[in-house]
Amino acid sequence: MAIRKEARQLADSERFQIAKDASTGPVDRLVLPLHLQIAFNKMKTAGVYDRIGFVHKYSGLHEGPGFFTWHREYLKRFELVFRRYLPAGSRLGLPYWDSALESELPDPRESLFFSTLFVGSSNSTGQIVDGPFSDWFNMEGDHKLLRFMPNQSNGEVLNNARIDIVLEQNKIEQILAAVLALDTCKIAINDERLLSYSHDYVHYFINGDMRETYSSSSDPIFFYHHTMMDHIWEMWRQRHQTRREREEQYPPSYPDCYPPTHFINASMKELEPYTNKDALSNKYTDNMYTYTKRPSCSEKDKNCGSKYLFCHKVEGFYQCIAKLREGADCSGFEQTPICYEGICREGRCARNDLDIGPDPKGYM
Repeated sequence: MAIRKEARQLADSERFQIAKDASTGPVDRLVLPLHLQIAFNKMKTAGVYDRIGFVHKYSGLHEGPGFFTWHREYLKRFELVFRRYLPAGSRLGLPYWDSALESELPDPRESLFFSTLFVGSSNSTGQIVDGPFSDWFNMEGDHKLLRFMPNQSNGEVLNNARIDIVLEQNKIEQILAAVLALDTCKIAINDERLLSYSHDYVHYFINGDMRETYSSSSDPIFFYHHTMMDHIWEMWRQRHQTRREREEQYPPSYPDCYPPTHFINASMKELEPYTNKDALSNKYTDNMYTYTKRPSCSEKDKNCGSKYLFCHKVEGFYQCIAKLREGADCSGFEQTPICYEGICREGRCARNDLDIGPDPKGYM
């Protein structure tokens, strides 16, 4: 069974491949990619990544109850291929990106997650300038991957309040929701706190290729993000449904609400012969994969389980927060360990190993 971990929970032994790769030459530990990023790149080179990406471009199901079921089966199939490119014996599954860890940062775009250690950072025009995906082109091959394009930043990362609201819902119609339903739909729920909307906002936050359905699967962040969405859905299933209910409960198949592709017995386009009902099966998490718990901390235990996270008190409650990369805005966090391998100096993260000595003028 594969273990799906939050990206910052991966141990160095899982992240680092300290070996010479015949295709890339010696590996510099300072800019070393993850095992999983090496796997992504091998899939890209082999053409497998793009072939699977096109399945989502032409067939991905959105804005209705079939959204979560289609993507669950899609992620499962991607993961089966992905794991073939991992070292023999590895139990790693697809990582998930819990973007709520970025929600308290002055600028989530400056999280260490967006650095060479994880998925790379971008310049002012949206070009990815470092990290394992800096040389990637989109699926069509007509431009390099883009993120954080100027004048497109109208999204947001997840936050704990949004996740809590989802987990507090009691009805399946509030989870596998009829969002953007037809005007004739009587079960439509126009609540922007729904998980489908929260999913969309993270796409808009990354923007660039991630902004549009037809291009989002070009960027590996797509898989980090969607694995988190599946994790939240599974947390809800475990909290509110019995084993039997998890395999049977589904919103009504109303033609006045959404296209027939969202009906419970409808086949999943390009994932046939599987149906939406098949994706409700307990077999996914019984036999295929399991999730680690989201990083958390408390007053008694401030260990977030990762050197890339730190515990901080927010409005009376302790929570894990992503650390920042060098040069990031750390204003308001001056007395915290928010800067990875650095300190917050005058509102910016600076390396703490730079001792430039006294002012040279003192010696003149």
